[in-house]
Parts: sequence; C-alpha cells; structure tokens
Amino acid sequence: MNFSHNYYKLQNKIFTTIRKELIKEGTIEPITLKRKYLFDAKVISCDPINIDEAYYPFLLVDTMNDEIPIKTMDDIEDLFQSFYKKIIDFETQVWYVIVFLRVEQKTTIEEVIVQEDLNRYL
Repeated sequence: MNFSHNYYKLQNKIFTTIRKELIKEGTIEPITLKRKYLFDAKVISCDPINIDEAYYPFLLVDTMNDEIPIKTMDDIEDLFQSFYKKIIDFETQVWYVIVFLRVEQKTTIEEVIVQEDLNRYL
C-alpha cells in the first residue's frame, strides 16, 4: 500500500488509513512512501465508513502530514479527492478504515526522505 505523503501516523506501530478498497483481515501489505519500501504491516481490521458521518478528530489525525496543512473537513475531502481521477460523492461513497499493525521495519521514513533529497542532487 503506497502513501503519497509522509503522514505522521506512519511512525506508529499501529496506524489507520482510509481507502475505497476493502482489504481482507490478516493480509500482509508492503507499506511504501512515494513508492519506496518502508515496512510490512498486517491488516488487523477493515471496516466501512462514510466520511461525511465520521468523527472529525479521527479524520484529522489520520490525514495529518508534513506536506499539506489539514485543518478543515474541506481540506480532508480535497486530500482524498486528489488520489482519484473521478469526482467523489462524499455523501454516498463507502470508504474503509483499515487498521494496520507494523510487522517489520527495514527502512525508516527519515532514511527514505534523506535518500530522496540526495537523489535530487546526484
């Protein structure tokens, strides 16, 4: 599962993500940041959610990152929309809250970011 932003949650042993795709519990997923491998994580739950009915503080914590300021529900919806080409109807779209448990970490997020910075100059 790829993350396109350096979300704060990726530092945690247990973290969530919200996606349009259902993933089977027990699945081991490689977690990547901007297509660079970080670690493997096991899906410990995957439950449907309607974004418009979700608890705002949960959505805020789930989407916070060091690249895009997230402060409002509109910011959250704009972020989600940026991942998909088709316009999303947030009132009807079913999303899934996926809870991951980190299995193994081979590369830290900081190492990925430093390597990306180095690659720009090479």
